[in-house]
Amino acid sequence: MANRYRLASQELSAALKEWEDGDGPSIGGRKAISQAFSDAIEDAINCTADELIEGDSVTTQPIEDDDFDAVLVFDQLAEAYRDFKRRACAAVSISEIDVDGDQALWRAIYAVREWSTTKYNYAPPTPISALRSQGVGDEQIARIYGWFTSEGEPDLEKVLGEEMKPGTWYDPKKWVHPAKRKRISASRAAIDARGPRRREYVRASDYGKTVPPSLEELLRLGAPAPQIAALHGMEIEDAESLLRANGHAGESIPGESQEAARLERDTLAQVEKTSRRAK
Repeated sequence: MANRYRLASQELSAALKEWEDGDGPSIGGRKAISQAFSDAIEDAINCTADELIEGDSVTTQPIEDDDFDAVLVFDQLAEAYRDFKRRACAAVSISEIDVDGDQALWRAIYAVREWSTTKYNYAPPTPISALRSQGVGDEQIARIYGWFTSEGEPDLEKVLGEEMKPGTWYDPKKWVHPAKRKRISASRAAIDARGPRRREYVRASDYGKTVPPSLEELLRLGAPAPQIAALHGMEIEDAESLLRANGHAGESIPGESQEAARLERDTLAQVEKTSRRAK
């Protein structure tokens, strides 16, 4: 059964393909990230978060060794997308926004895709008797089975012990391929150094019957005007004025047509969707 990382990568891959195959939206001659693709990125980040909030309780999901690589690539995606949104929120005009995504964001998206398509061939080891018949020495057999002493030297005693009594040191159900063990070990330091990652993007469905974020909190976060207006029963123009007063949105560029101004506003709504840390 696919775990949450696999499911998240599948959904993100499907949204990416749909966006790549589509024609728009097009802003200033560039194909901008669509609302659907933006939502898929945020859903992938939420889905792979460590901390889950249910009511007033917060639970941290354990990370299995096999998921180390997945955790790190989705952490990279979360950070790149977060930085992308922050720069978009700080932009004065649409010309300052990479509406088609910046390099860091695309590197992170491709890293997720590479992780999801990478296949490892961790075949079980050849029986010692067969290795013996091929002329393989004790030291190499120990390396093949991943048996090493505390000093890091090939453990020849385990080779002899397993040969004399099969099953002493090798259990096919518990055995871990040396290459896999090395890969996990290389990622462990980064996993140990990170803190639990929470859901970052709030959906209207998350509110249920609870109270949505306050107007003050949404303004502090630089939430897009359309969502502020929808959550608090305001006109979009009034929400835009409040955002400008709080330093989160630029005035229309002099000389722009009303259609261009509307296009800029709609694009900002796409790339500046509401984000806040779940409390």
